[in-house]
Amino acid sequence: MRFSQQHTWAIIVVLFATCICYLPMLNNQFTNYSDDVYILKNPLIQHLSLSNLQYIFTSYFDGHYHPLTLLSLMLTYSIAGDSPFLYQLTNLSLHLLNTTLAYLFLYQLTLSSPTLSTSDNKSQIPHYLLPFIVALLFGLHTLHVESVARITERKDMLFSAFLLLSLWQYTRYVQQQQIPNYVWSLAFFLLSLLSKGQAVALAPTLWLIDSYYNRSFRSKQIWTEKIPFFALALLFGILNLFAQRYTGYVWNNVNMPFYEPFVHASYVLTHYLAKNLLPIQLSVFYPYPNAIGEPIPPTMWLYTGIWLLLALFIYRIKYHKLLFFGIIFYLIHIILMIRLLPIADNIMPDRYNYVPSIGLFIMLSWIVQRFYSTNKIKIIYAFLVIYCLLLGALTFWRTQIWHDGKSVWNDALQQYPHVAQLWQNLGDAYLHQQDLSNGVAALQKAIELDPQNMLAYISLSSAMVANGQTNIAQQYLQKACQIPVQGVNNLANRATIFSLLSQRQQAMRDLQIALQQNPYQAKLYFNLALLHLQ
Repeated sequence: MRFSQQHTWAIIVVLFATCICYLPMLNNQFTNYSDDVYILKNPLIQHLSLSNLQYIFTSYFDGHYHPLTLLSLMLTYSIAGDSPFLYQLTNLSLHLLNTTLAYLFLYQLTLSSPTLSTSDNKSQIPHYLLPFIVALLFGLHTLHVESVARITERKDMLFSAFLLLSLWQYTRYVQQQQIPNYVWSLAFFLLSLLSKGQAVALAPTLWLIDSYYNRSFRSKQIWTEKIPFFALALLFGILNLFAQRYTGYVWNNVNMPFYEPFVHASYVLTHYLAKNLLPIQLSVFYPYPNAIGEPIPPTMWLYTGIWLLLALFIYRIKYHKLLFFGIIFYLIHIILMIRLLPIADNIMPDRYNYVPSIGLFIMLSWIVQRFYSTNKIKIIYAFLVIYCLLLGALTFWRTQIWHDGKSVWNDALQQYPHVAQLWQNLGDAYLHQQDLSNGVAALQKAIELDPQNMLAYISLSSAMVANGQTNIAQQYLQKACQIPVQGVNNLANRATIFSLLSQRQQAMRDLQIALQQNPYQAKLYFNLALLHLQ
């Protein structure tokens, strides 16, 4: 079947609706949620040079190995500098591209597919309908706002584009057995891995596509085809695991029972499924439901039932190919992102659902296929229209939440007003905008909620110094020094405080203890070297 005019118009409608819902983001500014680390204070991307190019391809950055992401930001910075408009426009353009690629992938997957018959096999579904539904939901869904409107998530936009291109080309290869399609699929997979490590999930997805087309797993060809893909996935998986350890994101020193990550993963997966269906009460930050290493509340164990429910569901729908494809696609792409390993302190970021959600949208499109020739189809169409209007309205509103650091953290505090880290981030956002009174008030609130928040003390002292109140700044630092600390990050923060107080021996002692706990953090060696030089 050729790419007809119906497909062209379907894509145009999807892109127009998506663009309207995301337009407010073009007025957004930088936030203090990694935008400073990746762009505003990052000399790697601010100077287009051979040495910087060599460095970004041979080193880790912020817990990742993603040189193409840094290269993309470098090119944008060379044109726009620290003006946010071009960064926002690029992210939006990439989201529109990804929406188109989601359409093309579903178009190719269902091309000449026996699954596109209706429940009574009396009529044929228009081929544009299922890709249209999936692409429209992908383009409008509110859970994707963080990936699109947060400038730092350029990595999400890039890895998703190359991953979808790879899946599209592999599906064409399975259908046509043309070697160039296989080569293109492998090349795009490599580019996706160079953009973000989350792309490793593509390798097992290829087996899912094989299963969808009833390819025989007894065939030697199927297994040899996958060797380069799984070799790349293993290599980049190891690279990104080292990157996480190298920059301190993996909590090596956390003492927790073996079952706690499983309970947390169950909690995350349950909430992800719910928020994909109804994306409300979203936040830029989701705290852990219990303190790490402390007893798990009994009610948390109820979340582990999600695995039994999923197993029963998969067993019941195993013969409904499109439905089965959708749920397995989602699980393959989300499984590494549900905190089976204790990484960072944000337990379930929205951004991790960007690619996986395609699987759930495929499941929704199956409902249309199932009831297409019945009298229920009008009700289903009405539901889809209302649902898409709701998603569009929520997305239009939520893109404005990402206007700047103040709006981002104030929104999160509406959900979690007792999280000290959020108040600290809000205080830093106020200080960045030279709003001293509100900044100090927010930082004091952070210390009230968490008297051991070292970063809040450091920010407060910096604010006092900037305001000419050096004596008060010294008092804040002296209080922070008295906090008993454990863990790499807190030791590193206290070392910074000792350094500001010119107590270099104490600072070196804390850094040395931190390096004994995690010898992979380069910044600790750098700070220790500076202290020795001083």
